[in-house]
Amino acid sequence: MRLTHILTWLTALLFAAMAWHSSPLQPGIPLLQLTFTEGAFRAVTNQWSSADLVRFHDHFFWDFPYLACYGLWGWVLVRHSTWFSDERTSKVSPWMWCTPLASGLDALENILHLRLVFAPGAFHPIEYAIAGGVCAVKWVLLIAFGVKLALVCFRRRH
Repeated sequence: MRLTHILTWLTALLFAAMAWHSSPLQPGIPLLQLTFTEGAFRAVTNQWSSADLVRFHDHFFWDFPYLACYGLWGWVLVRHSTWFSDERTSKVSPWMWCTPLASGLDALENILHLRLVFAPGAFHPIEYAIAGGVCAVKWVLLIAFGVKLALVCFRRRH
């Protein structure tokens, strides 16, 4: 359980640092994440100054460690805590794969966004759709895990 606590705090601290660092970006990164076309993607990035683009680039310093932490945090929480013991059969639960899968998709999304923003040249329209789709699936997994965790907490209290 100690590892769960360490990962909880580390994940929260990295998220707070990343959110604070990228908060000046308007429109914000979440809007960019859920774009599926070049036009929608560029509608966000064209509003950013060159300093904003540097800030966006630099936020990955926080984002990559953050996604690694939340991926591991969810896995450890489900695998090793008593919270999900009703959900496991011999220490295996489909819930234990939500955050690691979301984390992997988040890493892929980051790589795609770095390419689409900073690599020279034109890109195929499917690349924007893939980046948006990968991000949408990531958010579905994280929201599902969050809802499940809230239900587990509620059940434990009552």
